[in-house]
Formats: sequence, C-alpha cells, structure tokens
Amino acid sequence: MGQWPIGVFTSIDAGLGVHLSVAQELGIPSVQIHAPHAGTRNAAAAEKFLARCSEAGITITCVFCGFEGESYADIPTTARTVGLVPEGGATTGPEGDDGGVPEVEPPAPLPSS
Repeated sequence: MGQWPIGVFTSIDAGLGVHLSVAQELGIPSVQIHAPHAGTRNAAAAEKFLARCSEAGITITCVFCGFEGESYADIPTTARTVGLVPEGGATTGPEGDDGGVPEVEPPAPLPSS
C-alpha cells in the first residue's frame, strides 16, 4: 500500500471540521465526513454533496457517526467512550509500528440508558 493522502474531517450539516472550500483551497484531496442529520440523510442531499466534492477534486474516504457521550479527547477516553480499540490495545500502522501509541485496556461497556 502506498502512502495515504492527507485528509481532514468535515460535515455536511453539523458545522464540524473544515469547510470543503477551505480543503479545496489548501489542495487537500481527502475528507472524512460526519454522518448527516436525519433531515439531510437522503439521496438528493448526498448527490449534491458528492457533486461538490467532485468539483473540488476531493474524495470521501470515511463516514463517521456520532453518539451521545462519546469523546475523542485521548486514547484511553476514546477506548472507554467509543469502544473501537481492538482487544489487547492499539494496532500497528501500515509500516508495522504503532507510531508511539500506548497500549490501552480493552474498552469497558457503555452504560445502558
């Protein structure tokens, strides 16, 4: 696998991350987007956003969804509130190293509401 292009986080309707116009101006070729709210989670909105990305020369590489109570403040907090750290801790990067990421405990279950 080759080197991954630089990317930034953006959103369709949540006001999070970098605006597409800024990413285009900076020549950033890749974005990870926050999943849209229910009102704009439809084919027409998706086509409009994809067209904007295409015009800007930007590829969407990932879609994030958010849940109440999650936090990405640091690795242990992410492990506890998001729970997406593999059992045994952090994984290695594409070159076989972990980039200095410390091992963390497997995530605790989220409290039920």
